[in-house]
Amino acid sequence: MVLAALLQWIWAGWSVYTGPGPSLAVRWLLTGAVGAAFVLPWTAAIAGAAVGRRIADSRLRDQFRVTRRGTGHLALVAGRWALAPPLLAVGVSGVGWMLVSLAAHRWGSGRSELAGPGAIGAAHALVLIVAAAFAIWGLALAVGSKPKRRSGASNSWLPRTLVQSGAWAVAVLAVVIAGPALVGPVLPHLSRPERALDAALLVNPVTAVGAALGMDVLRSPRVYGLTRAPEYWYTYPSLTATAGIYLAAVALGMAHLRRQLERE
Repeated sequence: MVLAALLQWIWAGWSVYTGPGPSLAVRWLLTGAVGAAFVLPWTAAIAGAAVGRRIADSRLRDQFRVTRRGTGHLALVAGRWALAPPLLAVGVSGVGWMLVSLAAHRWGSGRSELAGPGAIGAAHALVLIVAAAFAIWGLALAVGSKPKRRSGASNSWLPRTLVQSGAWAVAVLAVVIAGPALVGPVLPHLSRPERALDAALLVNPVTAVGAALGMDVLRSPRVYGLTRAPEYWYTYPSLTATAGIYLAAVALGMAHLRRQLERE
């Protein structure tokens, strides 16, 4: 009974003041989408690192150098391999939830609380773009951690194992997600605190996914008391702005990967 009450309070959103929380479908959607923004990026980085360790063999690079497309083609092939797991996960989830949304809006009684197919698709697309950035950089850093063939030198600070790749991805993701809480203490001392808060929200995948689905994450009951950020005026950045930041990270990661594959 105690466990059931805790689940109703934390997950279902039940309160003695506001009564029942969102519907079951809405709770599952928000849990799945926001949870994916937490979990999928660092698992994608591990998947990318696994591919990077396979293609880091200098003999494989030599085989592609003698072809007309060169190592640039190897980078594209490796990128597709690294993106396959997150693409499959996001694709299955996105299609499933869009079908549920269509059914809820078409045959549901009254106005459905569930987000529309467009919002669900946009939220899943953002999760995929964020995961792609982590996957490509996991791939590029894994390739760069291998010693150079001629000098034997290597970048010792780069992750050398899958566990290390997962660790750096979790650390980066934690800083990005906790950005509003990290800038909270300095906001009272800034002349334009909303700018610092907007910058923290711009790269935050969790708040962006929540906003795409109509959820104000910072002002949710479980987060409101953890940071001073909700006390200030802020607006969530557009989904395209956040996606653009991570697409730029994908492009930079691919450029870095090509340079690593072309080195001797």
